[in-house]
Amino acid sequence: MAKYRLLRDRLLATLPQVCQSEAPCASDGELAMVHDPAYVASLKDGTIDPAVVRAIGFPWSEAMVERARRSVGATIAAARMAMSAGVAGNLAGGTPRL
Repeated sequence: MAKYRLLRDRLLATLPQVCQSEAPCASDGELAMVHDPAYVASLKDGTIDPAVVRAIGFPWSEAMVERARRSVGATIAAARMAMSAGVAGNLAGGTPRL
């Protein structure tokens, strides 16, 4: 999505010293801490209920699952970094349900 690129570009133009890294994928175990494992499994294999897909707001695809896992993984990584470095953030957080 263009908005994330624009946000990153603006951040780096304003604060060029900011370190950025690729978002890791959240593991099944991390997701199972807040989601039913059956829900996580249905997302992975594409058997998720169509009503849930409508509630998420994006059509199911492997790319959607990957993006959601990376968004969650980035939030977890940012929280860990903030604990050790004092400050961190995730520019792409906010996708509901995974």
